[in-house]
Amino acid sequence: TAFNRKVAIKIIRSDLVHDTIARKRFLREAEVSAHLKHEHILPLFEFGEEQGRLFMVTPYIEGGTLARRLQSGPFSLVETHQLFTALVQAIAYIHKRGVIHRDLKPNNILLDKAEDSEQIYVRLIDFGIASLQGKAVNPQMTIGGQEMGTIAYLAPERLDGIAAPSNDIYSLG
Repeated sequence: TAFNRKVAIKIIRSDLVHDTIARKRFLREAEVSAHLKHEHILPLFEFGEEQGRLFMVTPYIEGGTLARRLQSGPFSLVETHQLFTALVQAIAYIHKRGVIHRDLKPNNILLDKAEDSEQIYVRLIDFGIASLQGKAVNPQMTIGGQEMGTIAYLAPERLDGIAAPSNDIYSLG
């Protein structure tokens, strides 16, 4: 960037440029992210459209995803406590603002370490299918009436299509 920061740029896939549902999800992710300010939620630096392609600019997180980190073995008890505490704080924060993530999984959690310590920094990402608490899920945001999300982390009550804090609490567990 102009200030010599590393950033990540998320761009809507070229095959989805004209897909109105995919565009709505991408726009929702940007809108929700722009209004969340928490140390454990990845901030949005910029959002826009260039030649029909939507994009988001965020900080680049060197540590990768929790899913990737889990492949290298178990966490220590201290690391587990740091990770879980940070995630609980992030989820509590979004729930207080009426946001339900609805797709909490290891691929949507970025990890990083401070330069001068072993402290794990957690960044929650991907609010593309987030919903407002207590409201029915917009049928246009799903495909063929199917509930969106990753089945291994999908709370059973999500199949009813109502967003609730229990969705994220189940996935967090």
